[in-house]
Amino acid sequence: MTDKELEALFVARLDLMMPEDPVLAVIPNLTVAAGFQTRQQGKNDDATVYFFKVGDKRYGWKQSKNTFVAPVAPDPVGTMRHTETQLYESTFQFMALAPQGPSSATTESDILNLVAGIIASDANLAAMQAQGVGILRVTDVRNPYFTDDRERFAASPSFDVVFTHKRVRVSTDPVIRTYDAAVYRV
Repeated sequence: MTDKELEALFVARLDLMMPEDPVLAVIPNLTVAAGFQTRQQGKNDDATVYFFKVGDKRYGWKQSKNTFVAPVAPDPVGTMRHTETQLYESTFQFMALAPQGPSSATTESDILNLVAGIIASDANLAAMQAQGVGILRVTDVRNPYFTDDRERFAASPSFDVVFTHKRVRVSTDPVIRTYDAAVYRV
């Protein structure tokens, strides 16, 4: 599974499940978007949950398998399909930005805690596993503070999710046509 396929899968799941949450449903125009986009400048004006990839870890050993593919005209011999499968752990970080004010009912930390709960929910785990993706770990929401451009303290909450999936490489190898066994003196 490629990064784009994995991202499309969990974004679609969040887009489906966030409107069902009673707290998230009342936040107008709450969206999920990739952070650090190459064609976007600035931030969204609406509440947004951003994600970006932290890294990949190959897990275990590569599985190799050869399968004979029967000949199809004009090939009289057939081929061997070589399949390599590697388990991966891909880590994504989620963060949120939401307009804050006296009338705001939720903070970015509240939004992320609810999103983390949605990702770790039994319904989401089952749907992701049906697509060949596991969720290994959803970390706690951390809430470090920094000084913003107006020299005020602001929080930057985030959490990580580790997804497990497989990457498959397939190549075709020729089949040996003849083999001559011979014994030679040494």
